[in-house]
Amino acid sequence: MAQLTIQQAFDLAVQHHQSGRLPDAEQLYRQILAYQPEHAGVLHYLGIIAAQTGRTDLGVNLIRQVLVRMPNWPEAHYNLGKILQDQGHLAEAITAYRRALALRADYPEAHCNLGNALQGKGRLEEVIAAFRQAIAVKPNYPEAYSNLGNALRDQRQLDQAIAAYCQAIALKPNFPEAYNCLGNALREKGQVDQAIAACRQAIALRSNYAEAYSNLGFALNENGQLAEAIAACRQAIALNPNPRESKAFTNLLYALCHHPGCDTRQFLEESRQWARLQSVFSSGHAPGRDRRPERKLKIGYLSPFFCMGADAHFIFPLLAYHDHKQVEIFAYTRTSHADELTERLQPHCDHWIDIGQLGIQETVELIRNRDL
Repeated sequence: MAQLTIQQAFDLAVQHHQSGRLPDAEQLYRQILAYQPEHAGVLHYLGIIAAQTGRTDLGVNLIRQVLVRMPNWPEAHYNLGKILQDQGHLAEAITAYRRALALRADYPEAHCNLGNALQGKGRLEEVIAAFRQAIAVKPNYPEAYSNLGNALRDQRQLDQAIAAYCQAIALKPNFPEAYNCLGNALREKGQVDQAIAACRQAIALRSNYAEAYSNLGFALNENGQLAEAIAACRQAIALNPNPRESKAFTNLLYALCHHPGCDTRQFLEESRQWARLQSVFSSGHAPGRDRRPERKLKIGYLSPFFCMGADAHFIFPLLAYHDHKQVEIFAYTRTSHADELTERLQPHCDHWIDIGQLGIQETVELIRNRDL
């Protein structure tokens, strides 16, 4: 440092940072701070390194210090938004991205990340607008096209979603995430053979892609290729045995449920094996329920099928004929696509709770807190 000017040291630190040599970069940044404690660029990049190394609170504090001195720096607002989004503070992240865009309207990454944050809040019309704006600013932006596809798929605009994924792949042929999402959209549109091909291409591009194996298993199951579906789901679980990532386990149980060689005893044991991996189910929870004879009985229903389908037709009369003077009904839904039957079911429930964005731990705690 003694032989370098401040600018030379800063440029070298940025080179280390961009090359992934974070300890070397951080050391140089801190040496610069010894000479210039309020160097905005150094504080900004130290905030980014802090977030990259898991110290997100420090990262937020450092970048906010920068913005006190330089409130018109769009990149600092953008990076603050990224860290806040990673922390789950979506409203604050949205505010930060909007400030970045107010200062620099032609900022495609800020438009794209704004769309991702808005998607977490369920504001799909704004999400689609943000991704389209990112593409307008940067037409060759494959990630924005893929994200746009996700938002369109959430709105059941499957043809447009498929077109967006295909454009992402045209711009970036080695894009496993886009192939994986394309597979989901094709399956939902009923084009199962094409969905299987898309999932297989995602796996060809990334051999350890657990989510693509899980989605492949789901598509194979719908195609009646049950043995292959089970094998794909088991491979997904082997690649990512994290019990909090339950989709592959769910798809496996779904495939086993249809396989003629799987009897009820095996299916029950597979289900219990999945449950044993969920620490939340073994916490010894003993609810302290209200046992007064005059109280209303609280009843909860949990289903991903509060929409058009055989399951909902079975449950509709059950919900419709409850005596609400004696019972209080809680419906916990993971229905991703509401329809006419969903709207007919809702008035028969005292509480309609969407758990589509919650994990297993959060869902269990939410249900337990109701003392059903």
